Amino acid sequence: IRAEERLGPVAVGLFVGGMGGVGSGIGMGVGMCVGVGVLGSALFAAAFPIGIVGLSWVAAREIFRSFSRRRRKVLVEIVDRLVGEIGAMIAAPSLEEGDPPGALVKP
Repeated sequence: IRAEERLGPVAVGLFVGGMGGVGSGIGMGVGMCVGVGVLGSALFAAAFPIGIVGLSWVAAREIFRSFSRRRRKVLVEIVDRLVGEIGAMIAAPSLEEGDPPGALVKP
């Protein structure tokens, strides 16, 4: 039995939203205002957004890693349940009418 879940849309949402929205939005907004307006430093104004984009990439990567591990665990549990049901049906292929799903699998 093979089961898979496509996590591409989740990854796109995290990386584009995280890096584009947070990295560029906050990075450029704060970097320009603080760098040029307060500190008078073009170097800070340029370096701050790059640092924030990098940090937002690391954060998106860790969030995606955690999410995909949880989803993998759930998927493995589902496959294990399916294997148990199929094995039970092969061993004793008769159910009485009205028996609930899972009646063949011994806990």
